[in-house]
Amino acid sequence: RDCKISVEGLEYRGNISVTVSGKSCQRWDSQTPHQHSYAKRLPGNASEHKNYCRNPSSAGSPWCYTLDPKTRWEHCQIPLCAMDCKISVEGLEYRGNISVTVSGKSCQRWDSQTPHSHGYAERLPGNASEHENYCRNPKPGMEATPWCYTLDPDTRWELCHIPFCVLDCKKTREGMDYRGNKSTTISGKTCQRWDRQSPWTHSYTNVLPGNSSIHENFCRNPRANEADGPWCYTTDPNTRWEFCDIPFCECRDTIKGEEYRGTISHTDRGRECLRWDSPLSPEPSFAFYLEGNLRSHENYCRNPANQGEKPWCFTDPSEKNEEYCNIPMCSQIKYFFYFFVNSNKECLDNIKGQYYFGTVSKTEDGIECQRWDKLQPHDHRFVYGFMGLSASEHENYCRNPDMEEKPWCYTVNDTVRYQYCDIPLCNEKDCKETERGMEYQGKHNMTRGGIACQRWDSTYPHVPNSRISFPGSTLSRQENYCRNPDGGPSPWCYTLNPDVRWQTCDIPFCLNSSFQCDFSGGMCGLEQPNNTGMTWLLNKN
Repeated sequence: RDCKISVEGLEYRGNISVTVSGKSCQRWDSQTPHQHSYAKRLPGNASEHKNYCRNPSSAGSPWCYTLDPKTRWEHCQIPLCAMDCKISVEGLEYRGNISVTVSGKSCQRWDSQTPHSHGYAERLPGNASEHENYCRNPKPGMEATPWCYTLDPDTRWELCHIPFCVLDCKKTREGMDYRGNKSTTISGKTCQRWDRQSPWTHSYTNVLPGNSSIHENFCRNPRANEADGPWCYTTDPNTRWEFCDIPFCECRDTIKGEEYRGTISHTDRGRECLRWDSPLSPEPSFAFYLEGNLRSHENYCRNPANQGEKPWCFTDPSEKNEEYCNIPMCSQIKYFFYFFVNSNKECLDNIKGQYYFGTVSKTEDGIECQRWDKLQPHDHRFVYGFMGLSASEHENYCRNPDMEEKPWCYTVNDTVRYQYCDIPLCNEKDCKETERGMEYQGKHNMTRGGIACQRWDSTYPHVPNSRISFPGSTLSRQENYCRNPDGGPSPWCYTLNPDVRWQTCDIPFCLNSSFQCDFSGGMCGLEQPNNTGMTWLLNKN
């Protein structure tokens, strides 16, 4: 579609190729009339982007170099998409216009502090005013679906009902990604709801991502390696379950399309593909990388071994050169994730690293990570994917899909289920974002009284309380920096003065800080309080 999901349009992959003043765009793989360095910055091959408007530089909106020698570049006029559906359970990507909650309450504008004050105006991408009063989910791990503050003074916030964007096809043979609305089996039987235990009892109620009720009675494949496609329990007392007839998507979900299993069998040039099981194939070794029976792949475009820029096929036994196929992208929205979360960064924007999309794939002890789309050696629930991406797209990279202390992964060591990963902070700020500063990871090592801090792994001059720990890290890695490991009113440290056991540190607020809100406690500005106000004091003594 020729529209952009976000204001900046970093994800835009449409075909508009003229600027706001009507000038034609220069091809990205060309250096004439304007030389540039963006050919390698665009995902995939620059030739695929032709002369279409793009935003590889995080400018205000998509743009292009022009064919006018006197005008190096200009912005393009790309309309915003109006999609009132979500592609992921959390709906972090949702940019539609629904503005009422599940109970029918109208939403408060994000750039307003009335009737409810909050700190999310600066957390939304772009300008908060552009999001008006639409349902959003601005913080991963905070809520299960888009939400909003309400205009009811007695109801601070509520979730919104955002339907799934329906793509009524499966992208893989197993079809674990399928989120369409088909609810009948191959023999025409009606499916039983996943949140019901009648007429068939089962254990899948809590296995599907999100709340099982949102999957209604739609065909699904809730666990890997258990079925060859979406299925369901039926409402027929004589038939416990059956597969559903779900076709393959005639689109690719990733840039290279290694997962494509559709039936397109002609190349970009219109030439018919050669069968993969043909004895005349110029390179029969590629067939080794295609799973299952070669006959099932017939002469369909594929990207075996993930070696091509996109799906391809051989067309002539006398030629060893493959030809690419024109397989459209399933969703432009997917690109929103790659760019919005700064996927090119090999560092953390914050200590939890919930936005980390880098490629570190070993734990802090050097153990290789298990792929997220595999259940061996460790079974887990993230095989369905998270953050709007399939599990295969996360490969075996360190991630933090459940708001742990920092990014982690399951390991390939069957005796070590998971470990945290050692990923540096992008900027080790010497300021705190919240009042208590429990997130503070700066290098301030002096108390407010001017006393130098003792190392956390030292027992001189003060023996630290044995209950002091730093989940996801070791005492030695915290050196002698001010920290707040026990929920005190401010970061603190044990001191090097034998007569002063500990003191708080004077850590300034970051200039752009906005207090985090804990909705469950009805608070804004403080983390969840301790059970007793003295817990933080007792932990130090």
